Amino acid sequence: MKDRFRVQDVDIVAERRKRRRKKITWSMIGTAIITMAAAAGWYLTPPAMPETIEEARLLVNSLRFDRLSKQAKQPYLDVIREQYGSLDHDERQRLREEDEKLRDAMRDARNIQFRAMLVGLAEMDPDQRAEMMQRFGPPRRPERTPEEEAEQSERLRNFIGDRVANGDSQMNQLMREMFSQRRRQNANR
Repeated sequence: MKDRFRVQDVDIVAERRKRRRKKITWSMIGTAIITMAAAAGWYLTPPAMPETIEEARLLVNSLRFDRLSKQAKQPYLDVIREQYGSLDHDERQRLREEDEKLRDAMRDARNIQFRAMLVGLAEMDPDQRAEMMQRFGPPRRPERTPEEEAEQSERLRNFIGDRVANGDSQMNQLMREMFSQRRRQNANR
């Protein structure tokens, strides 16, 4: 008779099992909530400034960088542009070919720098503008084969089409003004 359980003993064991399951369930829920809060906190904090070009490459490909606004991306793009500029030409070319997001970030950084230069150019008086334009000198163009020329022409056509369809009209007007100023200056030579 000692081997048989009484109803009361079975109920006590079942109650203990239920309490243990509840404790485990609540601790798992609490752990999940803490983990989600930590992940959200990490995601919402701005990323660290990259110190190497590899860190910059990882940063540009991250979701944390994608969610930043253009104004928030600006300091990162400035640092990345400086790092990118310190590389030799072959390394820059390799990075441009390998990483599309890094190439786009570099283009955005150059456009921002170019826009700042154009705004400064637009605010200059004509004498200062002419002096600045003379510093650039005549354009330097490398010799190209007909195939390379056709490829460059196609890229330029696609770029201009994209700028017209999706570009910033104010930026396009600034560029048009700069190029017309350059043509006028070359015509006066």
